[in-house]
Amino acid sequence: MVVVAVRPTMLRSLVVIGLAALLAPPSASAHVRSGRVAADYEARMLPLRGRLGASLQARIYQGDRALRLTLRGGHSVVVLGYLDEPFLRLDSLGRAANAASPTAASAKLLNKGRATSAPGVHWVVQSTRAAVVWHDARTRGLAPGVKRGRWRVPVIVDGSPAALEGEIWRVPRPSASVWLGLTAVLGAALLVLSIVRRHDEPVLAALAVIAASATAVTALGFALDSNASGGTLLASADELLFVAIGLAILMKGRGSWMIGAVIGLGFLAIFVAATKGAALFHGVVFSALPAGVARAAIAVGFASGFAAVCAGGVRLLGSPRLSGSDLGAGRTSLE
Repeated sequence: MVVVAVRPTMLRSLVVIGLAALLAPPSASAHVRSGRVAADYEARMLPLRGRLGASLQARIYQGDRALRLTLRGGHSVVVLGYLDEPFLRLDSLGRAANAASPTAASAKLLNKGRATSAPGVHWVVQSTRAAVVWHDARTRGLAPGVKRGRWRVPVIVDGSPAALEGEIWRVPRPSASVWLGLTAVLGAALLVLSIVRRHDEPVLAALAVIAASATAVTALGFALDSNASGGTLLASADELLFVAIGLAILMKGRGSWMIGAVIGLGFLAIFVAATKGAALFHGVVFSALPAGVARAAIAVGFASGFAAVCAGGVRLLGSPRLSGSDLGAGRTSLE
């Protein structure tokens, strides 16, 4: 048997570091088609009618205003580019891009090295599935000073000309100074209260619960939005899982474990609020909650998380012995 002496302060530090690492969600950027949580524009596609509606399913994503087309069986659709050149084709063979089309190249629909400057149309089959998502400059935004506009993407359906059409409009931005000021005032108030009452564990626990609640509300709001991507759902599931772990440790733990949970939940709240912070600066928020409620949850999460981390850290560093029984007298046995 080997007995290793571990100082209580060292063990407390390890507890906090471990909890912080556990509660820091892994990046989900590889799974996210668009990482945007807010925007300045809203857009819609006009209903597809006649032959166009019979041949296509179409939508425009609010997050990045990308277009998605899915072909219905028995039809052929060619999308025309910025120079009215054929650049995309959906038919029974699947999806093909015109290697000679500047639009196809700029939309990154061609594999590297497949573009050509040869005259004419050179179709390159990209997939056997007749569906596509791409970013089209015609749906991207409005000129400065313009509040509302129409967009149009010409297509050829079974040999006949038609067009995908829709509207785009600018949504006024919120007052960022108001939300930042509210966050700062709330954070300062909670920090002062928690530091003054730093020896009162129920106060620190309540602060952690506020941070956890704001994190959960924020995560659920963005996950349940109709425009949420698979990556958003994955990230929100991670965040909710770590909230549950942190709360379980908070309720069951004592001494350093409880303080570690307070700090860990605080770091998590700061992380989630920071990743969704763009909602405080843009008019459209991609959350199932009303925009004002979503912004309030983000502000509360950041303020309470900051206060929890600071107050927990002060308590941890200022108390040489949080709980002798919890630390096992600073000794760990290894067999």
